Amino acid sequence: MTKRVTFISEIPGWREVKLAYGLRRAGWSVTLLHKNTPPTLEYKIFHDAKQTDAPWDEAHKIGGLFHNFSWCGDETSVRILQNRPGKVIFDSYDNVFSIYDTMEQDALRKQQIMIQTFCLREADGVICRDMQTAYRRKETLLGRGKPLILFPEYCWNDGDIPERRGDGEVHIAQVGYMGLETRGEVDEGSFMIYEKLVNAGCHLHIYMHPNYPPPGNPEYHKIFCDYLALGARTRRVHIYQTIGPHQLCADISRFDFGANASNVMTFPVEKITHNQARYPFCGSSRMFDYLDAGLGMIMHRQLSFMWRTFQPYGISLDATEILASADPKAMLAHKPDRSVFQKARDGLSIDRNIHRLTNFYETVMGK
Repeated sequence: MTKRVTFISEIPGWREVKLAYGLRRAGWSVTLLHKNTPPTLEYKIFHDAKQTDAPWDEAHKIGGLFHNFSWCGDETSVRILQNRPGKVIFDSYDNVFSIYDTMEQDALRKQQIMIQTFCLREADGVICRDMQTAYRRKETLLGRGKPLILFPEYCWNDGDIPERRGDGEVHIAQVGYMGLETRGEVDEGSFMIYEKLVNAGCHLHIYMHPNYPPPGNPEYHKIFCDYLALGARTRRVHIYQTIGPHQLCADISRFDFGANASNVMTFPVEKITHNQARYPFCGSSRMFDYLDAGLGMIMHRQLSFMWRTFQPYGISLDATEILASADPKAMLAHKPDRSVFQKARDGLSIDRNIHRLTNFYETVMGK
């Protein structure tokens, strides 16, 4: 079998870069067909990259094996499966059905569920970044009857882990998406959590999701008004623009913890917009950034899949317990020793696990 795969993505992200890095080190050639060109993406990792408004048309000139990345399914995902220029693997970021099951669904959500269901049923193989596809799988049958693999982002494991600071301060990183109460995302929100941690004396460092408006934009001041006010009062909230993956890992390595926390698991919020039953199945790519940076992880034990992934290495702390304590900063005073992170990085590195993905490719291709 020729060791060649074509990635197709409307908006390529760090997952595509991480997998391409591992595949190239395993002797595979990776081509990228994409619609948009995010500024922080590292295109040099691909053997070839081409921007086009119709990736499905370009795919017919290539043939072979295609790995389609999408949030839940989009025009490119549908077209590539309808046209079938070769074997097509579907790799979605979220399972929209699990997010909105039991919740009232508007026309957009219904359409997204329909598109994603089509992609999961028509693809020649399915790759899952976490366990969301397993949600109610006996009833939905999503992904059944075809090759399927669980393959998270994993970590780079290509840099040294700095020594701990000795100043007694606690610095917490929050990378990427964060539900914002100012947008009505109270159950997915995190301000009440971070307010408690900052008021307890911790520093908060927010690295914004690339879809958020940049500092200086009126919308930025509107949606981050709570954090800006908290920072003005305490001088312990720091907000940064989006940066590339390797720069990010180096930047946050000077901190102590990385957080993935949700209001609904901590406070009795009234407005519920997401199906809470899905949380045990969810994953988050930011956790591998924290691992590369050597940060202890603040996450809710209720996030069962993530908790089982990282807790055995002794690098996870339960956010629910921390926030229920009288002194959260004191609970964070004991920081996991840096020596334990190397063992975790070795076991959860892209190099250690990439053979599972290449074996899966070969299964889909029938070799």
